[in-house]
Amino acid sequence: MLYRILDDPSFSQTSYIYSVINFISIVVSTVLFLVSTLPENHDSSPLAYEIIEIVVISLFTFDYFSRLILTRQNRIIFSLHFMNLVDLFSILPFLIEGVLGFSSVSHIVILRVLRLFRVVRLLKFARYFKELPVIVRALKASGAGFSLAVFFIISFVIFWATLVYYAELNSCQFDESDSLWKYDDGRPTPFQSIPHSLWWTVVTMTTVGYGDQVPYTTLGKIVGSGTMISGLFSIAFPLTILAGNFGSEYKKLRIEREIKDEKRLRRQRKENVTYLSSPKVLLQEIWGELLVLRGELQNSKKVLDDFERQFKKINLYVTQLERAMAKQNQDRKKPK
Repeated sequence: MLYRILDDPSFSQTSYIYSVINFISIVVSTVLFLVSTLPENHDSSPLAYEIIEIVVISLFTFDYFSRLILTRQNRIIFSLHFMNLVDLFSILPFLIEGVLGFSSVSHIVILRVLRLFRVVRLLKFARYFKELPVIVRALKASGAGFSLAVFFIISFVIFWATLVYYAELNSCQFDESDSLWKYDDGRPTPFQSIPHSLWWTVVTMTTVGYGDQVPYTTLGKIVGSGTMISGLFSIAFPLTILAGNFGSEYKKLRIEREIKDEKRLRRQRKENVTYLSSPKVLLQEIWGELLVLRGELQNSKKVLDDFERQFKKINLYVTQLERAMAKQNQDRKKPK
């Protein structure tokens, strides 16, 4: 029961309050991490920041080790779970920094690496988003399509980088003094080689367009236009695959939740156990089910409208068929 209070926000009123406190702590910790990088906080942070950091880390430490002790799973398997690794790495930098007390100049690099790990706390938000597995499953289902898309994108990048390199090189002369390709007016071209052109190709295909490298020749601009157009199709292809798989996986998740909820309700009726949830959680569940029901009713209305339209069309064809057969019988009965 204690483990469910710590791990399942919908278990009871207490677990919901605990999850809210934990969520607020993650937000506060993330904001402190961002503010700590301001130039005025380079040498030392204000005392209030350090106190808040200690309180937040204490809560994170309590949460992690409490669940580790109370879990019924094998503790090694529990520790290797992705979200539990996130919880561990979110508190490790502070603990290591506090125990070892890095202060000398030689430890600055290690200290910065440890502080970099604080950004892992952002991943703790994932615990409060039940739809996150849908994205993971959609990415897995899109693996084959993504591989093909990546192959085409890499091929296009090399292809267009090669074309823009030779297009610009056509109007350049090689300067032996500084080993650079230069235009006729003496300016060095940004497309000194195909590897130099790769950066421009990626920026152009993704429609970012930093402007640090641009083609100056007419032929180079034509190549640039083709790069932009092909980039739109190259990026749209994997996104379409991901969107389709996301929709399919989201429907599967809804079905799985409905089955799980039905099993839970049957078990509760059988055991005559009242499910203890906070009123707010129950209202959210009811509202979610009402939204689903509204969507199903809208879809059902559309299906019924389509069915009625098709039925009227079929009925019209049947009426015409009856008239045609009656006329045909009358023609046969007429004396020749």
